[in-house]
Amino acid sequence: GGAGGAGAEAGAAAAGDDSIRSRSMGISLTSFDMLAVLGRGGYGKVMMVRKKDSGNVYAMKVLRKRDITAKKQVERTMTERDILCSVDHPYIVGLRYAFQTPTKLYMVIDFVSGGDFFTLLSREGTVGERRAQLYMAELLLALHHLHEQGIVYRDLKPENVLLDKDGHIKLTDFGLSRFFEQKRTPVSDLNLEKHAGDGGSDAGDGDAASEGGGGGAAAGGAGGAT
Repeated sequence: GGAGGAGAEAGAAAAGDDSIRSRSMGISLTSFDMLAVLGRGGYGKVMMVRKKDSGNVYAMKVLRKRDITAKKQVERTMTERDILCSVDHPYIVGLRYAFQTPTKLYMVIDFVSGGDFFTLLSREGTVGERRAQLYMAELLLALHHLHEQGIVYRDLKPENVLLDKDGHIKLTDFGLSRFFEQKRTPVSDLNLEKHAGDGGSDAGDGDAASEGGGGGAAAGGAGGAT
């Protein structure tokens, strides 16, 4: 029934959130080397970073709490984080770590190196029938998974379909997505009231890193960053 389905969705989201919290214990800016700025937007920026202990490369979304609050984007930011915690699918970008400082939020997500579908179409004009079938099948599987989790995507466009190094898609940017039954997450979870000043713990989050990122694509924008 509907109640059972809603309960299952809530349980899956909670399990995903617990997994992210557990994985993010002890993670901070010092866990990463900042490699390049991939994009900038109204609320922050997206960095290409390398995790020091594993050497894995990710995209780090850096959001300023002050700007999120001032521009009334708190609920949207919380929903995006909740959605990323709820999904686990090969054709959707994954949230790997999440942490915060007194002034900023950090979401560490998959770095997808093959660019986006808009750039592909601009460069090649068209794609062959077999490739188009593959992309469409993977996209439908990604959307089906979101619907199974009670999520409506709401922002399907070529710029939000990334391609990995093997030519498979990754759906990204969940800023406009919503749960069918909107969940409410306490604002205090993000400590958004603590946005005065810029503590030393934010130092080294990539302001000095070079622009560009070797042609890769960030997994999601930072309030308009691409």
